[in-house]
Amino acid sequence: MIPAECLAVCRRHRAMARWQRTLVLLASLAFTTAAADEQVPQDDEPIVIPAGAQEVKTIYNFVGHSQQNALNSHMFLLWSGSKPYLIVFERACRNLSKDATSTGAWDVHVHSIVHAGMMDCQIDHIYRITTEDADSLRKDLKK
Repeated sequence: MIPAECLAVCRRHRAMARWQRTLVLLASLAFTTAAADEQVPQDDEPIVIPAGAQEVKTIYNFVGHSQQNALNSHMFLLWSGSKPYLIVFERACRNLSKDATSTGAWDVHVHSIVHAGMMDCQIDHIYRITTEDADSLRKDLKK
């Protein structure tokens, strides 16, 4: 037979273990929810595709000079020589450089990864647009 004191101690330990498991579960649930909220930022920045835009899968730059202009966290203009392209991220890409210039040959593909600060962003769409459309987008959406 087990003494009454041992039974009381065992019950207390089991109750404490349940309480600790509940606390750990609640803490991990709160952490997971907070992490999920941070991964999907809510924003109202538009994705605007000009009417005459032509979707392409790749941009090859052999000209040696390019320029980029961030419009918002979903879009930036990439100039290959004198040809403008609209790069679109369906998921917001924070920390895009506002303006940059580069030299040398390169190519960009749909599903390529762009490194923006501490964030990696996947390119979802690339559009060939006119210079007039690029000017209009830059005027209407420039940060």
